[in-house]
Amino acid sequence: KNGKFTGYYENGQKKHIRTYKDDKLEGKFADYTESGQILRKQGYVNDLLDGPSKEWYLNGEVKVKTAYKQGKLDGGFMSYDSLGRKVTKGEYEMGLKAGDWLTWYPSGKKKERSSYFSGKANGPYTLWDEIGRIIKEGEYSDDLKHGVWITFDPDLGGRQESYEYYDMGIAKLKYFYKYYDNGNMMEEPAFTEYYRDGEWRQLFDNERIQYLTTYSMGKKYGLYEEWTIKKELVQRGYYEYDLMSALWTYVRNDS
Repeated sequence: KNGKFTGYYENGQKKHIRTYKDDKLEGKFADYTESGQILRKQGYVNDLLDGPSKEWYLNGEVKVKTAYKQGKLDGGFMSYDSLGRKVTKGEYEMGLKAGDWLTWYPSGKKKERSSYFSGKANGPYTLWDEIGRIIKEGEYSDDLKHGVWITFDPDLGGRQESYEYYDMGIAKLKYFYKYYDNGNMMEEPAFTEYYRDGEWRQLFDNERIQYLTTYSMGKKYGLYEEWTIKKELVQRGYYEYDLMSALWTYVRNDS
């Protein structure tokens, strides 16, 4: 086969266009509905998809805009729903996802943002709710959750709901924040990766400190204090590697 070939429906409308060179697809390629609406427009080089590609819904709205190189997706990718609203935007490099990818809710608000390298999720990830508030943030490495992941409750002022730490897809820590009925935190944690690290504060519902414990890489190390709700010291001391050390002070409060 050589040249342009056009197929037709029984009603006389074009059904498809194919272009050949030496029996291989070469050039314009298109499909149509019986009513004449175009469904697909692409190009071929040496029997492989090559160049811009566009698809439509039956109602005439654009469905997908992208490009190919040597038969593989290569270049910008954009998809839409049947009402013409954006769904997904991204990039391909020789058939593999690359760079930033973004999805939207039907309202037009951003839904997800992620980054890819060589077809795998690599880098920051963000998820929003339908009115634009962040629900989740984290990182991927080679398609696996890696590092710190945090979830938020946008209906409660965006407060943190959980802290998770992953090592190449393996959950090393899952910590869920606790709150009193009045919304105040029961505990203020401190982490380095998946270790307790720094000052941890356990609080009364009026936000006053009840316990202060200092950690170093998962072990109690440093100052420890206990207080009453009236801000009266109960005891104070120090830890070294989870063991009580040095002089501890105990205070008797009879009031």
